[in-house]
Amino acid sequence: HGHGAEVGSGARSRPATRVTMVDISVAVVGADTPGNVGTIARAMKNFGVEDLYLIDPPELDPEGEAYGFAGHARDDVLPDAKEIDFETLVSTFYTVGFTATTNETGSSHVRYPFVRVQDLAGELDGVDANVALVFGREDVGLTNEEIARLDRVCSIPATAAYPVLNLGQAATIALYELRDLQDADTQLP
Repeated sequence: HGHGAEVGSGARSRPATRVTMVDISVAVVGADTPGNVGTIARAMKNFGVEDLYLIDPPELDPEGEAYGFAGHARDDVLPDAKEIDFETLVSTFYTVGFTATTNETGSSHVRYPFVRVQDLAGELDGVDANVALVFGREDVGLTNEEIARLDRVCSIPATAAYPVLNLGQAATIALYELRDLQDADTQLP
């Protein structure tokens, strides 16, 4: 389906060392708190991801906490963030939604099947489209209707006693797991 995919030049034999880099962006749907958007921007900057898309975002005041929490991302990732709608998101990107809710009962539940975050890099390696990691609202995450429209659902395993990660934590974990797809030059601190 049309995910803004690049059409390759015929069949390529895959070399032993991967040279293709998957183009990764981050989309945040309906965040309530500017500080969370700033924290996500900062995590993106840590892992060399530049493109941030905001669906129905809160007001991001340059004097406010979004910029306060963004660290050096206040210079580029955050001011360059683009506001788009959900339709544009799902029609433009290969979308991977994140959820901490993995213990739903009923095999017909829309959150199945999901890939675990630690397996995501292997699955995305070779996806011939721009990938957007999609994070939902602080309180309810992504709705079932939204999840049903995404290409893939990824879960971040957490304890059943308190499986809900905040947006910044979820984005940091996801970007860390995908760091090798993104940039061969990631530096150790």
